[in-house]
Amino acid sequence: SRSPDEEVTDANKHEYAALMAKALLVGGIEQEVTQLREGLYEMISSQLLRPFHPDELALLISGVTDIDVADWQRNTLYGGGFTPESQTVVWFWKVVRSFSPDEKSLLLQFATGMATLPPEGFANLGGLNGSTKFQLSCALNRNLLPTAATCFNLLRLPEYTSEKELRTKLFIAMRHGSEGFTFS
Repeated sequence: SRSPDEEVTDANKHEYAALMAKALLVGGIEQEVTQLREGLYEMISSQLLRPFHPDELALLISGVTDIDVADWQRNTLYGGGFTPESQTVVWFWKVVRSFSPDEKSLLLQFATGMATLPPEGFANLGGLNGSTKFQLSCALNRNLLPTAATCFNLLRLPEYTSEKELRTKLFIAMRHGSEGFTFS
């Protein structure tokens, strides 16, 4: 145990830095962390949490943040006349593959109401009636933006005339239609 009046020297500077970092980063929030831990243990027994690594708990709580487009494609149902080979569908997946991780999350949020996936990925995507696969359906009016029915993991895409038009309208819908809902 060191004295608070002890002088910092070249020999003990690393220990001093470690102790200061601990005091600033841990000591300042120790009471809050203790209360959070106690509240968590009231809901879930500490024995049930012990086998998990912190990263595993984060995955179970927050879901998968790295969106695998191939998994998304494999677990998609098509409707309204769309097939995996439809030109609009081909353009859609090409656009999605070009998205940044944040843009993929924004699209997922727009279409499903969730920004992350369950640990099992798209195969276990939740919906109104339990596990509900992602659905891509053809919208009738070509002039509309894409729309979504998040309770059913349903994205309605008009048959646009180009990949560029699809990308532009999808971005507008994702950025301005990802909060709230409308009746269609």
